[in-house]
Amino acid sequence: MIGCTTAPRQNLPLDQFSKHNGYRFSNIAAGDNNSDSLFVVLTFSGGGQRAAALALGVLQKLRDTGIVWEGKKRSLLDEVDVISSVSGGSLTAAYYGLFGDRIFEDFAEHILNRNYTGTALKYMLYPASWPKLASPYYDRLDLMADKFMDKDVFEQKTFVDLLKRNQRPFLIINSTDMSLGRSFSFTQSYFDMLYSDLGEYPVGYAVAASGAFPGVFPPLTLQNYDNKKDYELPDWAQNKDKPHDGHTIRHRTHKALKSYIRPGRPYIHLIDGGVSDNLGLIPVIMALHGTASSEDILSRRAGERIQKIVIMTVNARINVYTDWDTKPNVPNLLKVLKKSGITPMENYSQGQIEYLKMLIKSKSENDGCHDQKEPVLMAHSAGAKKSSIEGQGVAYYFIEVSFDSLSEEEDLAYINKIRTFNQLSQEDIHRLCSAAGKILDGNPTFKALMAELQ
Repeated sequence: MIGCTTAPRQNLPLDQFSKHNGYRFSNIAAGDNNSDSLFVVLTFSGGGQRAAALALGVLQKLRDTGIVWEGKKRSLLDEVDVISSVSGGSLTAAYYGLFGDRIFEDFAEHILNRNYTGTALKYMLYPASWPKLASPYYDRLDLMADKFMDKDVFEQKTFVDLLKRNQRPFLIINSTDMSLGRSFSFTQSYFDMLYSDLGEYPVGYAVAASGAFPGVFPPLTLQNYDNKKDYELPDWAQNKDKPHDGHTIRHRTHKALKSYIRPGRPYIHLIDGGVSDNLGLIPVIMALHGTASSEDILSRRAGERIQKIVIMTVNARINVYTDWDTKPNVPNLLKVLKKSGITPMENYSQGQIEYLKMLIKSKSENDGCHDQKEPVLMAHSAGAKKSSIEGQGVAYYFIEVSFDSLSEEEDLAYINKIRTFNQLSQEDIHRLCSAAGKILDGNPTFKALMAELQ
């Protein structure tokens, strides 16, 4: 009977709707050492513990990078406003969001070097788990989320705890809506569409959904409640596109997200965020593009005094050598399926980066200032393009942290051997964290930014 009735942790319905309450960017304070005029967004990619370790290395580098801004000394880490993450990167983002500088004390030793595959198997082999797993509503992802992510790693913290901490960065933990094939973010604006309260939902469950890699873990399920009369459509749902504009990104995004509000989808099934966006860039692109539920993370530009916007993408992709082309043998089905799944993801990620660069260039040229001709600051460039927003100049900086930028062949060869689902050794963690610092030290855009801030 236990197995028949066991259900996973459910998201709860809203008592009443308010577009101002809950875990939203507008409800998180900047903090004493966050100027708000230097706006920093980090995105952490998927890639298992390898991605989590690289993200940790970036946080360490930003902590150790002193800047002078508005006449005050601080670290660049103090200025981080938003972290958008997927899969392995969500592990680091959520830990830092909840526990702050504690991440530099215990994350590497107690979290990164865990054997996650062995841990999942251990929980499944516990006799006490068998009745739960016999339920059609409870699976091994629920078990992993409950026993490990929620209780062990994140100490049963919920999004209310993030609200109470009231300190940036604002977290955007991303998964993928399996039916839509689109990114789904664990923010209150997304949960509003489900008429659900994100506050009491465990952060560990969100991280588990973000890393629910297909074939390894089943999807995580959310309940989509019927909207009550007090519900108001968000601004993005007021689609003003003309009928012949149905091909636009805005129109297609509106149409997809409106499916949460219409009847007919009482349950939402979520899988690994990397399936739809392995870099965590979708919320940033949506914010710049002004499309749909972007949490308005850049809306303060119009009313406040942002002078610089820094977007730093942490990409943990590695180059895996194969010897297929040295042999006449046909690669087996498993190798073909693996390559078929990973290659489109990598190509899409590169396309996202190139699109973001073009979007930033367009914003710089069209946000109201057409008479300034400075070159756009992109990866591998040395200038900054300023645009006028409500009469003030804003400079955009895009920085990609990827292993392709490593200049030392020994480091690159070592890191390329670290697989996505490997248990990390202390040497692995050290190499990955130090690689982040080396990559940033050699990045022309980062060096140009530091020259201005130091």
